[in-house]
Amino acid sequence: MYDIFLAMAKSDSKDFLEIFRNFISHPKEDIAAIAIGMLGKHQDEISIDPLCRIVENGETDENYKKCDLITGAAIEALGQIPAEKAASFLVSKLHYRNPTGRLLVHQALVKKGKEVIPLFERILAENDVDQKIMAANVLGLIGDKKGGELLILTMDKGVIKDLNVKYAVYEAIGRMQFMKGTIFLMDGLSEQDPLLLTAVMTSLDSQVNPGVTKKLMEMIRKKDPQSQGLVRAIVTAKAMNIFEILYQEPDLSRLLMESILAVKDQNRIDAFREKLETIDSVDAKKDAKTLSEVTVAKGGKRILAADDSRAMLAFYQTAISGFGYEVVTAENGKAALDILTQGETFDLILTDMNMPVMDGIEFTRLARKQPEFRDTPIVMISTESEMSQIELAKEAGVNGFLNKPFTQDKLLETIKKTIEVNP
Repeated sequence: MYDIFLAMAKSDSKDFLEIFRNFISHPKEDIAAIAIGMLGKHQDEISIDPLCRIVENGETDENYKKCDLITGAAIEALGQIPAEKAASFLVSKLHYRNPTGRLLVHQALVKKGKEVIPLFERILAENDVDQKIMAANVLGLIGDKKGGELLILTMDKGVIKDLNVKYAVYEAIGRMQFMKGTIFLMDGLSEQDPLLLTAVMTSLDSQVNPGVTKKLMEMIRKKDPQSQGLVRAIVTAKAMNIFEILYQEPDLSRLLMESILAVKDQNRIDAFREKLETIDSVDAKKDAKTLSEVTVAKGGKRILAADDSRAMLAFYQTAISGFGYEVVTAENGKAALDILTQGETFDLILTDMNMPVMDGIEFTRLARKQPEFRDTPIVMISTESEMSQIELAKEAGVNGFLNKPFTQDKLLETIKKTIEVNP
């Protein structure tokens, strides 16, 4: 029976669709998953409702702690069916209760591409902060300017006030190349929150044009608190394209060098030294030599930080190094796990909850299976407000939580407290 079923699954014929529809509730998970996969492959719109019911059942109180094979297959199948009903359902599940299922939902929507963008308008207009953040993240990964225009329109309406949502929007716009997006990011240079400003600078660095650099020069030359924040953001974000242009201005080059010399992150100092070595000027060679003589003392506690946000990783590198700790970064849970399996040891691990490739909860669960990291303190960094997600993280082995947004002082307080409790 099983061999016959597999043979049917290998066929490209739609003659077996009715059989596959009847097998999606088969008691054997692998057979049901194969049937569901074939319905997705053949884009069977008749199966949308039963597939939606499978996904709904996967986030009930009894089932949400584990994303089983059947639920995962149903999410992927819905992503393959080119019907608005399937796409609308997936958008409604942006904040799916199981993190693995949530990641699959996001991946399915990104694969669908720009056709799903209009479906996010309702999500962005509602008051659910978690959903808005995830909507911005998915639109950023889709990378189409229509999604960027929707995000900007929502910001212009004034319905986005939460700092975490604004942060996600700035990062999303940074993934898209269009003039209105660049202008929007230029307006973001007035943000006073250091994390938001770092996100803006990180995004602008890939969209540099004469208008961007002119505005930056004007703002920095005002020599007010905001100008100081802008210079720090350029260094924190390692905005090398912006740095190279602004460095050509003698007065600005001195401000930039002062900010670089003030950081205690050896990787960042070395990166700017390497950039200066490519600039053909006497001052650049002199400044490169100055940076080559700077050595940041090591030997403190080692911290691994995992986050899919480039701006967030940049913040960790400068902030944590500034506290005298050594920091290693990873862009998702899988990359962080790879670092652990290479034999590196850490005194503390900071991980975001929602990341592509592998989320923070799954990373924690797998890290705890390795004897050498069974007792390493892990702090979950998140914007999540739903208690079920906090409980899942605790069950996976997380020791503590730090909610975004947070200040550098709050980060230091959390690190010190966690390391002292778990020496």
